[in-house]
Amino acid sequence: MVVEESRIIPVSRHRALHAMKYVNTAIEQGLADFSSYAKKSPEMVMVNGLCPYIAFVKGKKEKKDKEKKDRGYKLIEECIAGWLKKQGFLRNEENILEELLTLSPAQYRYATTEVIELLGWLKRLCEAKMGDSDVGEEAEV
Repeated sequence: MVVEESRIIPVSRHRALHAMKYVNTAIEQGLADFSSYAKKSPEMVMVNGLCPYIAFVKGKKEKKDKEKKDRGYKLIEECIAGWLKKQGFLRNEENILEELLTLSPAQYRYATTEVIELLGWLKRLCEAKMGDSDVGEEAEV
């Protein structure tokens, strides 16, 4: 928990606020696919691991950075890197993969847990603010 102006603010609320910034940015930039990417992200980290997921996002981001639809990956990477830096796991947000690989096993597990929690908020906020397009498609079939 974080103490701020004599109030105790849970870390989960800070995660939610951090994720909210990026959801709002995606909405402002008209990144419709961001919601789709965000909804898949927590499961991808759980199944593949944090570093493989970051490598995947970096590959997608660098491969098609110019296309509007793939800027969503860049935004997700920025969200993760910003949160990990705030939590003290990173010194430089640009070298996220390299810095994660130098963490001890215990730090890496904790960083992975933090990212899964953050991506969970990102997913929930996307569903709330951007709508759940999957539900509408299923209902039409």
